[in-house]
Amino acid sequence: MVKKRIEEIQRKRNTQTIRKNVYISCEGETEEAYLKGLKKCFKDVATIKISNSNRTAAKDVVKNLKNKYSKEYDKSDLKYCVFDCDDNSQNDINEALKLAEKEHARVIFSNPCFEIWLLWHFKNDFSFQNSNDNLKREIEKLLKPNYWTYKNNPTLYDLLESKRSNAQMNHAHRKSQLERDNIPQYSRESNPFSNMDDLLSDLIQLHNQ
Repeated sequence: MVKKRIEEIQRKRNTQTIRKNVYISCEGETEEAYLKGLKKCFKDVATIKISNSNRTAAKDVVKNLKNKYSKEYDKSDLKYCVFDCDDNSQNDINEALKLAEKEHARVIFSNPCFEIWLLWHFKNDFSFQNSNDNLKREIEKLLKPNYWTYKNNPTLYDLLESKRSNAQMNHAHRKSQLERDNIPQYSRESNPFSNMDDLLSDLIQLHNQ
């Protein structure tokens, strides 16, 4: 009986030390800074590898995932391609989605740019964003007290973590709006939109297991 109990405890310990492999390809300094924060926060449950493609073309972000990590990952690993709408045409977005599907990777899409996800931590704003620069300047103002340019801030995720539930609720609300209006999430018409919460929720789920 005692031996069985010891084996059970050991088995639980072994299970707790198994970390999920997570591979992420992104574009942009802001995304990379935020993702590095996630990597640090969830290091106990996931081995996260991040590669910045340094290209805004959606297809290039997906290709970067394949080129960097295809020899390492398998179907059971978590894989993500994080890119903005930017100047990608709808055909570009659709092609990137098809390429990601072949790699069994989830697409994390922000429209017009990743900063909308950051804004949702502070505001319930679902108005059309007609300027990336204006959106970025607004984020600069919101984060100014931290004396860091947010794009290069190594603690970007930490600064936002306390407001995480706000962003998640805003994502859920905007998703329901798009479904109601029959607008595809992964489209140029979805502005404003970001499903970064999908990646974040996957990591939270790993943590809660």
